[in-house]
Amino acid sequence: MNKFNIGEYLCNREKGTNKGHCKQCSAAVLWSRERIASHKRKSCPVPLTENEKDLFAIKKIRRDEQELTFNSNEPIVQNIQLLDADKKDKIDKAFSHFFFRTGISFRVADSDAFRKLIKELNPLYHEVLPNSSKLCTQMLQNEHSKLRDVLDKLLENASELTLTSDGWSNIRGEHLVNFIIQAPNHKPIFYKTINTSGITQTSEAISNEITNVILEVGEKKFCALITDNAVVMRGAWKLIESRFPHISANGCAAHVMNLLIKDIMDISIYKQVATSAGKIIKFINNHHNVLAKFEEIKNDIGVTHKLSLPVTTRWYSHYISINDLINAKYACIKLVDTEPTIADITPKDKSKEVINLIRNNVFWEKAILLAKILEYPTKIIGIFENDSSTLDKVYHYFGELYKHFEHDIVIQQLVKKRWDFIMTESIGISYMLSPASVLNNFYIDDDKIDIMGQIKSIADTRYGDDVGEKVLPEFTKFVDKIKNLNESRKATILNLNAINYWKLIGFNEFPNLYKIASTTCGIPCSSAASERIWSTYRFIHSRLRNRLGNDKIEKLVFIYINCSNLDTCDIEDYISEEIITCSD
Repeated sequence: MNKFNIGEYLCNREKGTNKGHCKQCSAAVLWSRERIASHKRKSCPVPLTENEKDLFAIKKIRRDEQELTFNSNEPIVQNIQLLDADKKDKIDKAFSHFFFRTGISFRVADSDAFRKLIKELNPLYHEVLPNSSKLCTQMLQNEHSKLRDVLDKLLENASELTLTSDGWSNIRGEHLVNFIIQAPNHKPIFYKTINTSGITQTSEAISNEITNVILEVGEKKFCALITDNAVVMRGAWKLIESRFPHISANGCAAHVMNLLIKDIMDISIYKQVATSAGKIIKFINNHHNVLAKFEEIKNDIGVTHKLSLPVTTRWYSHYISINDLINAKYACIKLVDTEPTIADITPKDKSKEVINLIRNNVFWEKAILLAKILEYPTKIIGIFENDSSTLDKVYHYFGELYKHFEHDIVIQQLVKKRWDFIMTESIGISYMLSPASVLNNFYIDDDKIDIMGQIKSIADTRYGDDVGEKVLPEFTKFVDKIKNLNESRKATILNLNAINYWKLIGFNEFPNLYKIASTTCGIPCSSAASERIWSTYRFIHSRLRNRLGNDKIEKLVFIYINCSNLDTCDIEDYISEEIITCSD
């Protein structure tokens, strides 16, 4: 073995920078064996001697040899193992995914602490450890390209796809629009984001953006479009449906249910309750001494949730806010009863008002009533935002909500108003062709007759008169069959969602009706998947990473979202709480 003494190759060591200078070419080199060896192999213009070639060559080391630690001032004896190419590729992928799938800053790769960790784990990989520059350029591009190829192959033979889209402004004020693709019974795929800054978002402009994606993927692959319910979006729907008659456009049902809660909160009595609740919450949270005592009382009586104000535009958060306050009612009462100094907090008129509210039984009765009213629509929002919830759920749950408020005509009419607003042909058809709806058999007004007519009309338009003449007779047979099932088979059928029933059973027995069912029963009922993308954007494109370009951010979000949807790694999103925090 050859002995190595760093002092033979470097001189003029600088204590502040820990650098020396090559004795042969005067280049600045870090005072370490690895750096001088790398310099001599790659950068130094002076050719290596035969002895140096042997000294600085990368050699294999036996597994039973222990790597020696060394001091830069002492000669050491060491052999270096050649890292197998396949092993290096595997470690490279794991290394890059550690950064791409956790939102960690690329600069960590350059930190001494991280590099020391890698050296302890795998000294061989430490020799070829990528730096942050390579990580955020070459490695990011390679991983993105590989994943894009995988997704393109998945989409190549796909059908009955739904395209969802949503817009948002990032921390630089740039307007972005994302596109999500979802197939029945599959997790959503994040397809792309485009920067529409400087483009007025008219119905025509939005339609063009959506059309470009549809044509990129393949227009025949899509059967539906889901967006928010803005006026310009509804204008874009008409343009899309005119150009692609086989595609049905729908609004986000979760968004409309949020609007229903807004309508309820605009009723004067409930608006007053929310205002009073907000005063209590603000008073407690904004005075640290009061909050500290309140938290102490809460802990004593076993109340865990913190008080929080509703989030602007997230109308379901009114239920969470009111309900948490109700759960902390006795903590609030004990607070004002045991802390007389609260009344002295200035301005005293506000302190007195809050104390009176907390001691007012009428306020608490109204708050409990409001929480009961908001509970069901809030629960429905959660159902609608689930990626597996399909259009038939929209008609079903608006119907359930309509019946739920049968003793409150004012709210029932608000439900009907929002139901009419969200209602489309595809929602009605999806509901009618669901086995569960056959047994439920709930329709409002003349909807049943109207929907049957729409089924016939779509069959005529898309598939011709021959199919159109057969769909309604098949529908009658479908209804009879579902109604006459024995209880055990009925339970089995009801455990299937509508699209699975038609894929497994209905396609064979009712082939013409299946043509309609296959393009409506698997459509998701909300654009929640698109909205969630922005939570990931906020997490990855934080204020501390503001300098990252949109191209890199999109690639990181693309990898973060789609990897977790395609493999078994990080099924439980251990950073979801951080992402949720970033959402609002």
